[in-house]
Amino acid sequence: MNRERKKRILVADSDRARLTALTVILESDDFEVFAASDADTCVAEARSRQPNLLILNTSFGSVQDDQSVLSAMKADSVLERIPILLLSEGRCNGSQAPADASDSSGRRREIKHPHDLIRQIDLLLRKAQGASFPEGRR
Repeated sequence: MNRERKKRILVADSDRARLTALTVILESDDFEVFAASDADTCVAEARSRQPNLLILNTSFGSVQDDQSVLSAMKADSVLERIPILLLSEGRCNGSQAPADASDSSGRRREIKHPHDLIRQIDLLLRKAQGASFPEGRR
């Protein structure tokens, strides 16, 4: 992969097994990954590490935890610039439904395979950098 330097991703998920799986998937695609398993740690890590992207599982602890992270990110002039990819529960936790991802525009994408997740991440990172690429290009 031809990234100038590793992109930093903060993954927030209260499920340790899913957090580990996401970390392995992202690190295998040459991302630098930081993990948070609660809302306070997520916001603190975002402030200290300034990631290029936050992946937030929408079942992160509770709806209140999700909202507190999103509110804290919006209220901070530096953190509000960090793109957020929201993941919803799905096949990654053993259910029959595919996982879902949505960005700040609310556009939802089905995640059936780790490559789908990486593709969505790349699109968001390119969008955040102001680049315009065809959706199918990686």
